[in-house]
Amino acid sequence: MIPSNPFALNSYIIGLFLAPAIQSLCENQQMYLLYLTGTRMRNALMAAIYRKCLRLSNAALQAESTGKVVTLMSNDAQKLQDAMFAIHAMWGSPAYIIAVLVLLWFEVGWATFVGLGVMLVMVPMTGKLAAKLGSFRREIMQWTDKRVGRMNELISGIQMIKFYAWEGSFRTAVQECRSQEATILRRMALWQVGSLTWSWGYFGLLLFYGPVAVALFTFGSYAIAGQPLSPARAYTALSLFSLLRFPMSFLPMLVTMIINALVAIKRIGEFLKREESALEPVGGGMGWNGMGVNPNQFSWDPAAERPTLSEINFTARPGSLTMIVGGVGSGKSSLLTAVIGHIGRLSGEVQVGGRIAYVAQTAWIMNDTLQENVLMGTPLDPERYRTALEVAQLGPDLAILPNGDLTEIGDRGVTLSGGQKQRVSIARAVYANADVYLFDDPLSAVDSHVGRALFEQVIRGVLRSKTVLLVTNALQYLPQADNVIWMEEGRERAQGTFAQLQEAGLNIAQLCYDDDDDQHQQERGSNKNGNKKAAGAAGAGGADDSGAAAKGGKEGGGGTGGDMKGKITLTRQATDANRNLTGIEVRESGAISGDVINLYFNAGGGWPYFIPLLLMFALEQGARVYTDTWVGNWFGDKYDKTVAFYLGIYFMLGVVYGIVTLVRSITFLFFCVRAAVSIHNQLLDHILALPKSFFDTNPAGRILNRFSRDTDIMDATLAASLIQFAGSVVTYVAILIVITIATRWFGIALVPLTVIYFTIQRYYIPAARELQRIESISRSPIYSRFAEALLGVPTIRAYRMEAPFTAQSDGLMERNAYAFVTQKLAAGWLACRLDMLGLVVLTLAGALCIQGGIEPGMAGLALMYALDLTRFLKHGTNMASKSEADFNSVERIAQYLTPETEARPDTPPEVAKLLPSDWPSAGVIEVEKLCMRYRPGMPLVLKGISFKVAAGEKVGLVGRTGSGKSSLLLALFRMVEAESGVISIDGVNIATLGLRHLRSRMSIIPQDPFMFSGTVRHNLDPFSTSTDEELWKVSGLEGPGSGCPCVYLSGCLRVCTRVCVCVCLCTCVYVCKVLMLDEATASVDVDTDAHIQDALRVQFGDCTCLTIAHRLNTIMDADRVLVLDSGLVVEDDEPAALLERDNVGCFVVN
Repeated sequence: MIPSNPFALNSYIIGLFLAPAIQSLCENQQMYLLYLTGTRMRNALMAAIYRKCLRLSNAALQAESTGKVVTLMSNDAQKLQDAMFAIHAMWGSPAYIIAVLVLLWFEVGWATFVGLGVMLVMVPMTGKLAAKLGSFRREIMQWTDKRVGRMNELISGIQMIKFYAWEGSFRTAVQECRSQEATILRRMALWQVGSLTWSWGYFGLLLFYGPVAVALFTFGSYAIAGQPLSPARAYTALSLFSLLRFPMSFLPMLVTMIINALVAIKRIGEFLKREESALEPVGGGMGWNGMGVNPNQFSWDPAAERPTLSEINFTARPGSLTMIVGGVGSGKSSLLTAVIGHIGRLSGEVQVGGRIAYVAQTAWIMNDTLQENVLMGTPLDPERYRTALEVAQLGPDLAILPNGDLTEIGDRGVTLSGGQKQRVSIARAVYANADVYLFDDPLSAVDSHVGRALFEQVIRGVLRSKTVLLVTNALQYLPQADNVIWMEEGRERAQGTFAQLQEAGLNIAQLCYDDDDDQHQQERGSNKNGNKKAAGAAGAGGADDSGAAAKGGKEGGGGTGGDMKGKITLTRQATDANRNLTGIEVRESGAISGDVINLYFNAGGGWPYFIPLLLMFALEQGARVYTDTWVGNWFGDKYDKTVAFYLGIYFMLGVVYGIVTLVRSITFLFFCVRAAVSIHNQLLDHILALPKSFFDTNPAGRILNRFSRDTDIMDATLAASLIQFAGSVVTYVAILIVITIATRWFGIALVPLTVIYFTIQRYYIPAARELQRIESISRSPIYSRFAEALLGVPTIRAYRMEAPFTAQSDGLMERNAYAFVTQKLAAGWLACRLDMLGLVVLTLAGALCIQGGIEPGMAGLALMYALDLTRFLKHGTNMASKSEADFNSVERIAQYLTPETEARPDTPPEVAKLLPSDWPSAGVIEVEKLCMRYRPGMPLVLKGISFKVAAGEKVGLVGRTGSGKSSLLLALFRMVEAESGVISIDGVNIATLGLRHLRSRMSIIPQDPFMFSGTVRHNLDPFSTSTDEELWKVSGLEGPGSGCPCVYLSGCLRVCTRVCVCVCLCTCVYVCKVLMLDEATASVDVDTDAHIQDALRVQFGDCTCLTIAHRLNTIMDADRVLVLDSGLVVEDDEPAALLERDNVGCFVVN
C-alpha cells in the first residue's frame, strides 16, 4: 500500500538515499581490509616460496623447473590474494540472497518457494561446474609451467640458439604449449557461459539469466494459481529479483576463484613439502677452523643405484692447502658441493669448523654493480675490499670499466668476460674473510700468467692461514699442496702429498695427459721455445687473457699483492650512463595508446568479430528491457488477454534474452582468447628476432614477466574485465534511456550528472592508470631477483647469506604491496563518489515519480532501473578502470614488439639464386677494415681489422681482455652488426645473407655452452635431422642399449660435460667448412682437452678453424696466430715465431 501522506513519501525518498549511502561507506572499508589482508597473504606465500627455494635439496631443486617456481610466485600466490574477496562473498552472497527471498515472501507469498526451488536446482550445477573448472585450471597450469619453463631456458640460452639458428625449433616448442593452453581456455569459456550439451545451458542461465528464470517461474506459478498481482507489487518483486542479479551472477565466478585458490594452495603446498637440503652445521663440533669428511656416501639423486661419491675420508687443518685432482666426471666438483650440503648425504659425516667461502666452476654473478657482487650484501670495509680487488687481479679491469667498481655488470655478468667473472667471484671469497675456502677449478678460466698471480697472491698469499680446498687441473702447483686427493669414478684413489704419491709410484701426470712429469717443469721455464717445447710448457697453462690483470709483462707478474698497492682507485659515485648498462624498465605515461588497443582489437579478429558483438549487445539489452516492460503489461492486463498469453510471451522473451546473452558471451570470450594467443605468438616471434644487445640490457626476469604474469592477466583477468565493462556500459545506457522515457524531466538532469561523472573520471583514471604501471614495474624486480637467486643457490648457501637475500626479496615485495594497496585505495575513493552520484539519480527518479502524472507500470520500471543504476555505474566504472589497468599488461608486451629486430633470417631471392647450394665449400675468410661497436654511443671494439684465412687453415686468436677476440667471432656470426668494413666467406659478403642461412652454415663451440632440459637427442639434434645411429656414434656409445638419445638432461650438467655435448653437436649435425672455438675447452682437464682436439682434427681436418685459445697446446699446431690488442691485429705469425719475440705477442702467448 503506497502512503498518500507527503511526509511519509518524502521520508521514503530520504531513506532511499541514506540506506545505500551507509552501505557504500561500509562496503568500501570492507574492501580495503580484504585487499590489505589478501596482499599480506600473497606476500607471505611468495616469501615462503623464496625461502623454500634456498633450502631445497639439489634433487628437489632440479625436479622443479624455474618456469614452474616463477609461476607459483607470480600466478598461484596471486590467485590466493584474489580469493580473499571470494571467501568473504561466499558467505555474504547466500545471506544476501536469503534476505531478498524473505522480502519476496511479503510480496508474492508462497510463490517465493517456486523461485527458491529454481535456485536450488541451479546450485548442484554450480558444484559440477566448479569441479570442471578446477580440473581445467589444473590442466592449464601444467602447460603454463612447461611454457614458462621453456621460455626461461630460451632466454637463458638465447646466444646458443642464435649461434645454431635454432629459433624455429624453440618457437615450435613454446607454441605447442601455448596451443594447448588456448584449447583449454576455449573449453573453459564454453563452460563459463553455458554448456549446450548438458541441461540446456543452465550455467549460462545462472550467470546471466538466473533472475529472469526465477522471476519467470515465480510469476507464472502465481498467475496460474489465480492470485491477483498489481503492477506495483510486480515491479517491487521484479526489483527484488534484480537485486539477486549481482550475487547470483558473481556466485559462479566466486566459486571459480575459490577453485583456482584451492588448486593454487595444493600446488604451493606440494612445493613447500619438497625435501630440503641437509645443510652441514657451521662449527660441526670441531674445535678448530678446519674441516673433515668421514667415510661416507653422497648422491645427486638419492634414488640412483650407485652413489655419486663414496669412500671419501680426509681432514683439512687450518692453514693447509688440499688440492683435488682427477679426470672428467671423477667427482671433484661433487666433493666440494658435498661439503656445502648441496648434494645429498647418504651416510657418514661432514664437519666444518668456521665459515665457508665458495668459488663455483661457473661464476655466479648478480645483476648489480661489481662492488655489490663482491660485498654480497655485507657492509663495506674499504681496506679489506681494496685488498680483495688487488689480489684478484681486478685493478686493470677497473680502469677500463665505465665507472670502475660501481659499474653495473648486467644480468649474469654479460658485460664481463669469463675470466673477469671468475675473478670477481674470487674477490668475493677473499672479502668474505671466511675460515674454509672451496675453489672449484677457478684457474681454468684465466691464462697461465694470471693464474700464477692468483695462486701466489690469493691461495698462497692472503689465504695462507686459511683452510683451502682447490679443485684444479693445473698440475704444476701440486708440489705446493699440503695434501693431494686423487679422485677416480667418485672414489678416492689416493691421498697424500705430491712427493708421497710419487714415491708410491703413482704418476699423477697421467690424469690429464700421457706426457711425463718433465713437461710440468717446462711450464716454468720461460726461456724455452719451439712448437714442441711450447706445447709441453702449456700443459696446464693458457693463452687466453681472461685475466685483464695481465696488462703488460712487467705489470702483472706473479708478484705479491703489495705490488699493486695504490693502483686501485675506488669509484665514489657512478654516472647516469653506467646505470643504463642494464636498461631501466620503461614506464609509459598517459592513457593507454590507440596502438595498444588496435593491437589487441586486430589480434582478436577486428571488425568481423566486433560488429556482430555490438549488435548482440544491443539485442540483449533490448530483450531485457522489453522483458521487464512486459511484466507491467501482464499484471496491468494491457492487452486484455489470458494468463497463458502473457506467460508465453514472457517465457519467449526470457529465452531470447538468455540465448542472445550466451551467444554474445561465447563470441566475446573467444575474441579475447584469440587476441591473447595471437599477441603471445607475436611477442615470441619478436623476442626470437631481437639482437643479442637486447638480452644484454634486459634481465631475464623482466622478459619472463611478460610471458608469465602479463600473459596470465591477458588470458583471464582482462577478458573478464572487458566483458563486464562492456555489459555494464550497455546496461547503463539502457537504464538512462528507460528512466528518461518514464519520467521525462529526468532528461534535464542528465547534463549536470554527466558532467559530474566525467569530472570524477578525469581525476581518477589517470591516477589509477599510473598506479597500475607503478605496480607492474615494481613487480618485475621480484621475479628477476628470484630467478637470479635460483641460479646461485649453492653460492648463497655456502656463504650462509640466505637472510640478506630473503630480506632483499621481502623489501621488493613490500614495495610492490604499497603500490597495489594504494591502487585499491584509489579505487575505493572512486567507488564512494560514484555511489553518491548514483544515489542522486535514484533520489531524483523517486522524487519525480511521486509527483504524479506517470503510469504505475512505468514508474515502477523507472525506480527499479534507478536502483540498478547505482550498482551498474560503480561496477562499470570499476571495470573500466580495471580493464585499463589490465591493458597495462598488453602495453608492456607491446613495448617488446617495438625494438628493432635483427636482419631477415632468409637470404633475399636475388642473392640466393647466385649462391652455390654447398656454400661455403672452401671456407676462405676475408676481413677488410672491420669496425664494430656493441651499441650506438659506445666505443669501437674492433677498429679496422683486416686479415685473410685460407681454405682449411687453422688460426689461433689471442689477446688480452677487451682486445676484440670474442667480438670478432660475434661479428662473423653477425650477432652484432659491423659498423663498417666487409666480411666475406668464399667471396660472398655475409652482410647480404639471411641470418639463419649464414649461421646454419658455420659451427661454433662457445666457452660456456647452455644445455636445455630434455633428452640428449634434443640437445644434439633439435630438428631431428640425424639418425639414432649417428648420434650413438658421435657420443661414443655402442648402440640402443646405451640409451644415449633418450637420456634426460636436467640442465645442471658440469661445464666440461656441456662442452662434450656441444662437440658432439658440431661433429654430428653441424659439420661444415668453418668452425670457431671460443675458449671451448677452458673448463675441462687436459686429457679431455686432448681428446676433444683429436676429435676436432679428425672431423674438421679440412675445415677452416678460428680458435680463441685457453691452453697453448690447443693452438701450437695452428698454422698462424693472430694477436689482437685494443681492437687491432698487432701480430700475425706462426706460433713458434711469436714465442721467439720479446713483445706483445710473446707476452700474451707465454
